[in-house]
Amino acid sequence: MLTATAYDRHVEQLFDRMHQLHRILSAAGIAYRIVGGLAVYLHVAERDPIQARLTPDVDAAIHRQDLLALLAAAESADFALPPAITAAGIPIARVEDVLDTKLTTYRLKDKVHSQDLDNVGRITPEIEASLPATLLARSKRFEPPSKLLDFAVANVKPSSLNDRCLLDAVSSPLP
Repeated sequence: MLTATAYDRHVEQLFDRMHQLHRILSAAGIAYRIVGGLAVYLHVAERDPIQARLTPDVDAAIHRQDLLALLAAAESADFALPPAITAAGIPIARVEDVLDTKLTTYRLKDKVHSQDLDNVGRITPEIEASLPATLLARSKRFEPPSKLLDFAVANVKPSSLNDRCLLDAVSSPLP
C-alpha cells in the first residue's frame, strides 16, 4: 500500500540525490541543468503541488566538453559504475545496471527491453539473485511470447467446434 509517508520518503530521497549531484557538479565546476521528469515535477509543484507526478530518478544535462570532468567527479564521489566493454571495445552499462534502471522505471518500453535481455540469456540467475525483492517480482512478470501463447491456449476451454478450429490454428507452428 502506498502511503503519504512512503511518497514523502521517496520525494526526500530524490531531493537528497539531487542535492548530492549539485554538490558534486558544483565542486567540479561543471555547469548543469536538472532535466527530465524531475524538472517537470519541480515546475508543476511550483504551481500546483497536488498535480506533480513523481519520477524515479534525477536526470541532468551537461555540456559535452565537461564529460571527462563529470566522469572524474563521479568517480571521486563513488558514483562511478564499472562499465561493461563490447567486443568492439565500447564501454556500456553493465547488464545489472541496465536491468535495475529498466525495472525501476518500468514503462512499457522498459518492460520490452527487459524481455529482450532475458530472451537472449543476458539476465543470469546471479543477476536475478542480486535484485531487490520488488524488482525481482517485476522481472518474473515477463515471459517470451511463445510461453504466453502456450499459457493462453492451455487455459482456454473450447465450447464449440469453431473454438476448437480457432485453437488449432493459433497453437499450430507457423510454416
